[in-house]
Amino acid sequence: RGLIPHPPLWRQDVPEPQAQENVLQRVLQLPVVNATCESLQRTYTSTKEVHPLVASVCEAYERGVKGASSLAVWSMEPVVRRLEPQCESRFFLAAGEWGRGSM
Repeated sequence: RGLIPHPPLWRQDVPEPQAQENVLQRVLQLPVVNATCESLQRTYTSTKEVHPLVASVCEAYERGVKGASSLAVWSMEPVVRRLEPQCESRFFLAAGEWGRGSM
């Protein structure tokens, strides 16, 4: 009584693909995430340069991972589109609470 029910997930507006990219870009720009990715990339690249056999195995795995990733992204896109607004609003709420020092 008196409460307005929330619309079901499938009836909410679907964000544009660009919004999804912006969220990923913001996460990748976090200093901890960015530094970790750079460190892993340097280690991986130097290992491939030093060990040619490891490099050929890694390249084969890279091709497999790219194919599997493309399939996973394609199959998960509808779910991400539905959940992204909820995740983003919770992220901003948590960030606001953290910024005020109440977490």
